[in-house]
Amino acid sequence: MKMMKNSILVCLLAFLFFALSSFKKDTSILLPLPLNQHYFGLDAERYIVYNVLEINHDENAVIKHDTLYYQFNSFEQADAYYDFIFSGKTINGLFFDSTVRVEQEKERNLIAYKRKYEEYAANVGMIRKVYKDLTIMNFDTLNVKSGKEIFMDIVEYGN
Repeated sequence: MKMMKNSILVCLLAFLFFALSSFKKDTSILLPLPLNQHYFGLDAERYIVYNVLEINHDENAVIKHDTLYYQFNSFEQADAYYDFIFSGKTINGLFFDSTVRVEQEKERNLIAYKRKYEEYAANVGMIRKVYKDLTIMNFDTLNVKSGKEIFMDIVEYGN
């Protein structure tokens, strides 16, 4: 009788082990198209217009914090990694259901703050760019000694 109970207990434990081990979460992300084809809209006759805010800082200049506002269209190449893949986002009243952030640089220390990333929407292309390369004091990103900040946001696109 005792041997039968032990056999049943072993069988029950084996069954539970195999049953529970089959419930693994799938952590892989399947991409329908390579990101370079799906998010980077480089088709002929396609256009994207961006609003750009550029801020130049230099505490030794006559104009210590000079601001420019203009429209621009540009594509650059850089080493980066992807973040916030397939996120929805609204910029200037334009909704994009599938976006990806391309992180290029993220550094903050005692004297420097660098933050560079671009966001792309599926079947559109780049919709936002943030570029900050600043010399700062004591980790304080509001105490800027010199550097440049550029903010680009999409305002219009089409064929």
